[in-house]
Amino acid sequence: MLDEIKKDATQNHVQWNGEDRYSVTGRPSEPRVVDIGKRTCACRRWEITSMPCRHAVDAIWFKATNG
Repeated sequence: MLDEIKKDATQNHVQWNGEDRYSVTGRPSEPRVVDIGKRTCACRRWEITSMPCRHAVDAIWFKATNG
């Protein structure tokens, strides 16, 4: 399941919003706000399933790559 989420995550654009917050834009083009520290996403999947959504995965990868 996580492999499928990671595959979907490659289609998004990530922008850092300060501290642990990121704006992730993908399909549809409406941005989703992800807070890595609180483990939340505007799509609510992370909170509901306890598994990072594609927006969260992109934000985590962005943070790992850019510090």
